[in-house]
Amino acid sequence: MVSFDQSFETALDLELGGITAQLRWLGAAHVPGDISIILPERNVVLAGDIAFHERLLNVLPETNTLGWVETWQIFTALAQDKIIVPGHGGVTNFTQVNRYTFEYLDFMHTQVRKLIEDGGSLAEASQIDQSQFSHLDTFEELAAINASRIFAALEFE
Repeated sequence: MVSFDQSFETALDLELGGITAQLRWLGAAHVPGDISIILPERNVVLAGDIAFHERLLNVLPETNTLGWVETWQIFTALAQDKIIVPGHGGVTNFTQVNRYTFEYLDFMHTQVRKLIEDGGSLAEASQIDQSQFSHLDTFEELAAINASRIFAALEFE
């Protein structure tokens, strides 16, 4: 029987009417408590906010983007051949969420590090050309904020 007051550190497996739900905390991501749920019998991963694809991901004050990249390596091993249900948007595949989550974060880390190495400022971070992601929902609202927050996190790396 499932109890909804259970907690876990990194893993909890539940049997739900003949379906196994493997709850996994993979590490830092969008927020510290993000979990994913693997449904092995269905070849599905309920990724939650670890994976984005239809909207630009949101770097919050508590987001650890460097940790998210590390967590992504674990997520990749679990999810690359599965159907992905992200926290926002429709059902998709690993290629899509990899492009708009990992590749976005990797791009932003590279651009921000270059800006820092060149002596750039926080104000200049919001001017990083992210246009390759401009078709995503929330791009206008989040691109400059994301760049600023990533700059602040990497400035003293």
